Amino acid sequence: MCQNSHRCSFSGLRCRPHGSSGKITNAPPRASFALTLPDTPDPIILTAPPSGGDIDVDVPFVIPPEPDALHGLVMTTFEDARVPEGAGVHFDAIVLAREGNPVYEPGELMHGIGVHFLQDTTPPEIVEHTLEVQPNGVLDFRVGATDSFTEFFVMAAAASITLSVNGGEQVVLPMDFDDPAFIDGLTRFQVAVGPFPPESTIDFEITVTDELGNLAVTGGRTEVQ
Repeated sequence: MCQNSHRCSFSGLRCRPHGSSGKITNAPPRASFALTLPDTPDPIILTAPPSGGDIDVDVPFVIPPEPDALHGLVMTTFEDARVPEGAGVHFDAIVLAREGNPVYEPGELMHGIGVHFLQDTTPPEIVEHTLEVQPNGVLDFRVGATDSFTEFFVMAAAASITLSVNGGEQVVLPMDFDDPAFIDGLTRFQVAVGPFPPESTIDFEITVTDELGNLAVTGGRTEVQ
């Protein structure tokens, strides 16, 4: 989960045979983190030092036979302590088995977790888009976009197209990943729509979004002869 426009992705928590151990790095001043663990009724609240920096984590936990969720981390910041645009806060760790685990030996590696919060209010960039009108009246749209940070390269997440024929009702259609979907740092999408009858005027708007919903938009008009 994320708050205050921070993007997070799970990939890590560190657990020793007698507890969990990990570290949150680059936390902003006064930031607070709510860590939820399996078989733990209340979240564990972790607070950054007044000057910000690292937070050590050392918490035991038990994974029940059928957990609803394994781990969760929510970060909240005050208005005067936001993460700068493009910067990140990271929680990296590994999970090691404890005494009594029915599958793993004590101290054996179970899995890793990594949680990354990235400040992202910047929309993706539409680098290229093309439209080809086929002889049968089908319109073939393609778009290439990128979404990048100072620390990470993050692909554009999705694209859609809004169409209106001869000034009529608007229709929104999802665009699929192109084949290939990734070339030279671009995420590529495509969709074919129609056929449309001759002398049709098509207004279109293409929208590309990133994982946080930041939008980039381009559009135009074409005619089917």
